[in-house]
Amino acid sequence: MASSAATQLFRDFVWQPISPSAKGPSNLPIRRPSNTSAHNENADVLVTAPGLTAGVQQLNRSIRRRLVARRRFKDDHHDTCMFIERSKNQNVVAYTANLVDGKTGAAVASGAKRADVTFKASDPLRAYWVKIEPEHVARRRARGETEDICELNMVERKLAFGCNASLLTKEKFMAEVLPDKAARSAATAAEMEAIALLYDELHPCLCKFVAMSSWPVWMVRLPPLTESTSTATAALDTDDDASPVSMRASREGEDAEAMAFNANDTVVAMLALINGELSVVESVYVSSVEPKRFYQLPKVEYIEVHGTSLATGKPTYEKRTT
Repeated sequence: MASSAATQLFRDFVWQPISPSAKGPSNLPIRRPSNTSAHNENADVLVTAPGLTAGVQQLNRSIRRRLVARRRFKDDHHDTCMFIERSKNQNVVAYTANLVDGKTGAAVASGAKRADVTFKASDPLRAYWVKIEPEHVARRRARGETEDICELNMVERKLAFGCNASLLTKEKFMAEVLPDKAARSAATAAEMEAIALLYDELHPCLCKFVAMSSWPVWMVRLPPLTESTSTATAALDTDDDASPVSMRASREGEDAEAMAFNANDTVVAMLALINGELSVVESVYVSSVEPKRFYQLPKVEYIEVHGTSLATGKPTYEKRTT
C-alpha cells in the first residue's frame, strides 16, 4: 500500500497534470557548464524543464489548500500533522514533526515563517499526550504542574500510540514511486527527474503507526511558496487535456479558497490512502473497551480515520475494525 500511495501521488498529482510538451525529449533536463561552482569550477549545473518544476510546486499549493488551521484542540502546534481522539476521555495524542535548520541541523521551534528546514533524520516525529480531560487537568494543577503536555510511557509507545517514522533516501523514495522493475525500466529521464524534484520538495518520511501497522502514512514537508509557485497553475493549464478532471476542477476553485497557513511558512502534512483515495490525514478516532483489571490493556473495538481528498477537497473516511 505504501507504494500505491506514493505512485498515485506522483502519477495523478505531478506527472499527469504536466503538459505533454514538458515530458518530451526536447524538454529533458540538460546540463550546462558552470564556472562558479564552489566545489569544482568545471562542475555542471542541472537545469530542469520549467514544466516539471511547476508540477511539483503546484502539488505544494494543492496540499496546503486541504489543510485546516491548527487550532483544533488546546495546545495544538503549527507542526502537529495528525492527532488521535479516544472514546475513553477528551485527552488526545498529538503527532508533531521534529524540524531542524537545513544548514546547521539545529532544532527549530516550528516551521512558521521559516525556510530551509527539514525533518530531524534520527527522530522525525514526536508523539505525546495533550491532557484535556478536566479531571486530569485538575489533578495536574493540584500537583503544581502548569503544562498539560506529557510524553507517552513505554507501554503506550510500544503497544498503542507509537509511530515509527523514517526519512527516506532519494533512491528509496524512487523505489516506492516505481515499485517494480518494469515500471523503473519504462520510466523516461524526464519522469525520473520529476520524481527527484518531488523528493527535494517534500523530504518524505514513511510512518507506520503501532495501532495501524498495515496503514502506511507519508509525512511531507512543504517549503514556503515562492513567486514561481504562484504561476505553476498557469504552466500546467497549457494543456488541460493532460490533467485529470478532478485536478482541473480543483484548480478552478482554488482562487476562491483561503489557505490556513502563511505562504512564508514551512508546513508539515500527512498523506495516505483513506478508503482507497489519496487524502490529507487529519485525525483518528479510537473506540475501546476499558479493561476490568489494572494489568490488562484496553480492547480496541474500531478505528475511524478522517481526512480530506487531495483531488476534490471533500471529506474522506474509513472505519477499521480489529
